[in-house]
Order: sequence, then C-alpha cells, then structure tokens
Amino acid sequence: MQSFEELENEERNKAPIVNHKKNRTKAIMAGTFFFFFFLLMKLPEPQIQKLAVAHIKIESQKQGYLFSTEKMKIGIFTGLSLKFYNIELTSLNDDKVKLLIPFLKVKPHLFSLLPFSKTKKLSVTIELQEGDIDGTVGTGANTIVDLDFSNVKLDKLIAFAMPQSPVTLQSAILDGSVQMNLDNGDVKNSVGEIDLKLDKVVIPSQTLMGMILPKLSIEQSKIELSLSDGRFSIKNLSLGKDIKKDDLVATFTGDATLGAARAYGSFADRITTNFKVAFLVSENLKKGVPLIESFIGSAKGADGKYHYKLNGPLSSPFPTPGQ
Repeated sequence: MQSFEELENEERNKAPIVNHKKNRTKAIMAGTFFFFFFLLMKLPEPQIQKLAVAHIKIESQKQGYLFSTEKMKIGIFTGLSLKFYNIELTSLNDDKVKLLIPFLKVKPHLFSLLPFSKTKKLSVTIELQEGDIDGTVGTGANTIVDLDFSNVKLDKLIAFAMPQSPVTLQSAILDGSVQMNLDNGDVKNSVGEIDLKLDKVVIPSQTLMGMILPKLSIEQSKIELSLSDGRFSIKNLSLGKDIKKDDLVATFTGDATLGAARAYGSFADRITTNFKVAFLVSENLKKGVPLIESFIGSAKGADGKYHYKLNGPLSSPFPTPGQ
C-alpha cells in the first residue's frame, strides 16, 4: 500500500503532464486566432468581400438559385462575421420566384474550422421581411440544427422553396425552436427536440386533384417531438382545437424511425412513420366538398372522428382506415 508521501509525489509527477496539455490547447487556440486575424489584416476588405460573394454565388447556383446582395460588411474584432444587407435569391428555373432577405449575419465558429474538427459550425441571424431566425447550424460528422423562430411568415418561404407544390398557402405564422444533433455515422446517437407552434394557417380556395376545395382555416397547431435512439416520439402533434372555429381538428399519436443519411432525397425521405391520426372536419369543408364523406366515411369511428394509420416515408405516408 502506497504511503501518503508516495501518493503526493505521484500527483506532482502527473501535474506537469496535465499542465503541458492545457498549455498546448491554449497555444493552438491562440495560434488559430492570430492566423485568422493576420489573414484578415493582410487582405483588403474589398478583396475578402469579392471572394466571399463569389463563393456564395457558386454554392447558390448549385442549389438552383441566383444570389445577389446590396451590401456586405465584415466584422473582425468581435469575431469574424459576415453581414449581408438586402439579399435577393432568384430561382434559376423561374425568375418570378424570388425571396428577399433584408439582413443576414453569418459568424463561423473558428475552432470548428480547424482540420481536427469533425463538424463545421456557423452562427446565423436572419431577419426576414416578416419574422426572424436565429441560432447555429453545422455539417460534417454531425448535422447540427439549433434554431429559434420568431413570428416567421411561412407562406412566402414555402412558395419560394416549393414553387411546384400542389397546395398553396395564404398565411401561416411560425414560432418556436428546433434543436437537432444528427449523427451521420450512427443515427441511434442522434438526439433532438422540436417545439413549434403554427398560428393562423389559411389555405385559400383552390383545385386539388380535380376537386375544388373551399378556403380552410386552422387557428393554432402544435408540433412537439423528441428524438432519441434513432426514433422520434410524439409529445404533442395536433392541428386546430375547436371544430366550430377550425376547419380541421386532428391529433396524431405514435412514433417515427430516422434512417441513415443519404446522398440523395430529402430529410423527410429518411423518416419512416408509424402514426395514428384521429380528426374531425368542419361543416364548411363538408359543404365545400360534398363527396368527402364517400372518401373518408369508412374511417369513421364510434366517437364520430375519422381514424387512419399512416405508415411509410414521411414525404408520402400510406393512409389506412382504422384505429
């Protein structure tokens, strides 16, 4: 058994090793800071702006958009940041499809850009024409989405992102947060929380699959999900509250499985649903679509609600009547 003096000497011998590791970490951090600082001091700001905008334009075109900005500024002393004013994104397929972003600030997490960092991260602040988005995103070994949404009008965003969507949206206001850390190597290590609220959803009267749909309104909806061990569990997933005020009231239960990352397809394609939904439709909707009962009547339960099971990819789940 070691004496007290022997233990004390052993701890003294360990101390230089620990201190050496701490000093090495500090040296790397200081070296990284001064590298970026002197790089920015050496290059004229207009040259940096041209390089940054040129890179963004190339990446935007890969995604199918033309990028332009009225003004750009570079911040240095409070940490490297890029500020863009009055951005305009235009679809390459249709120059009438545009999105205006009054202000965008991008601030890279410098240490995440080092070679040994497996996930590159950016802090973003987006001021839309109506609403704000703020938080952190990252890509690499892990996909990071940690964003807060404040009073974001979704109709313009959806019209821009999905111009070919068969359903148009007149209004919808999004608030809440998304916190996701997706392990691209092993989805079972992925964790996350989604807590979103949709207010004042209005779908204008339109023709869908040969049917003329009346104007639909849903005052409030909730999306509260938890991700753990590769599986999404529903805390609260609901549309509407009162069938006398809302044209659709629905409650979802069940879970969904997150699949492995793919080189193609959307994120929704990776999610396999195992949902059950119970819903009511308003008299307004029944009058507007007289044949609706013939379509969904077989799913009506003793409680007066319509019940379906939804299985398959989230992007196109297959509905089956039943509880």
